[in-house]
Amino acid sequence: MIRFNGNYSDESLGKNTIRRYRKFLILGIVGTILATVVAIAGWKFQEYELFIPMCISIPAGVCLIVLSIVVLVDTHIRMPKPYVDLQIDDELISFNDGISSKEMQISDVVKVKDLKYGYYIYFAKKSAMKSCVCQKDLLVEGSLEDFEKLFKNKLVRNK
Repeated sequence: MIRFNGNYSDESLGKNTIRRYRKFLILGIVGTILATVVAIAGWKFQEYELFIPMCISIPAGVCLIVLSIVVLVDTHIRMPKPYVDLQIDDELISFNDGISSKEMQISDVVKVKDLKYGYYIYFAKKSAMKSCVCQKDLLVEGSLEDFEKLFKNKLVRNK
């Protein structure tokens, strides 16, 4: 059995927060640019049914961008360090964060990314979770070699 138990570090939290909100930031930027292009085209060709809705959506996109940036910066400062208890047995991965408990099959693991501070496990879409972090310094049972051996065919080293 391999077990990770404890509170995530600032480094682990920061990387996961950035991953989580980066897609909202990109969506806000792309959406704002597209809305601006359509609004300019609508204004230029006097198509007001395009112009007015796009002018309304531009501030919404800007708000999404600003909110994503604020959350990225503020989360690292205010967010309490979450607790994790992750156990890996022969066929089952049990995850408990103090709020919810989830169990996934080892066969649901699609990829394991080796990062400097830990391992990022990606699960198949049908699983209860999309991904989770196994922070290396939270290992309390088993060894990193056992972990790497268990996921040797799915392990991707970060360059």
